[in-house]
Amino acid sequence: MIEFLPLSHLSHTLFPTATLVVHYMFRHIFEGLESRYAEELAVIREQYPSEPVQFTEKPLIIHWAEGMQMLRQAGHQVETIFVFFFVVVY
Repeated sequence: MIEFLPLSHLSHTLFPTATLVVHYMFRHIFEGLESRYAEELAVIREQYPSEPVQFTEKPLIIHWAEGMQMLRQAGHQVETIFVFFFVVVY
């Protein structure tokens, strides 16, 4: 049996799940790096000052229209362009 789903259905069901998986994966990776390689990172940060990567508990998802509105309100001149990817801001 084959079931065809509209893209709108997939974006509402798969996108939030995929976003959570990617968010938790990166959070796990960077927290693991900080704990397992603390000494090495301390040596690197002596030469190249930086802060540990910080993640929120849940991903912050800003939809395209909302992001464009936020940029305009902040005084940035934004052109309307069409893109085929999404932006996730942590």
